[in-house]
Amino acid sequence: MWRRFHAAPTPPEWLSRARSLARRRGVRHVYTGNLWDADGTSTACHGCGATRIDRDGPRVVRFGLDAAGACPSCGTRAAGVFEALPGQWAGKELSVPRAEWGSGSEGD
Repeated sequence: MWRRFHAAPTPPEWLSRARSLARRRGVRHVYTGNLWDADGTSTACHGCGATRIDRDGPRVVRFGLDAAGACPSCGTRAAGVFEALPGQWAGKELSVPRAEWGSGSEGD
């Protein structure tokens, strides 16, 4: 596994600016991952602009799409596969002992 220990983390302002630039260029769903940033982690309907999925970090705190993934306000479908209720996938990170990381070479 490769780790980038020699460089400082990317400043949050840079990530927010990159997200803004991508959205202006037409990317509909772009996120500032790994930040607790309500705007940068939420999903908005690309039809009416209403916030449809609110997150607190990786955890979904409000899910506002129907079972088909459509916005209840305007009917625009979001890209993806959806169920009536969001899954419980977030917050289930597992610790992997360092001895199991491998050398980072092919096949590990």
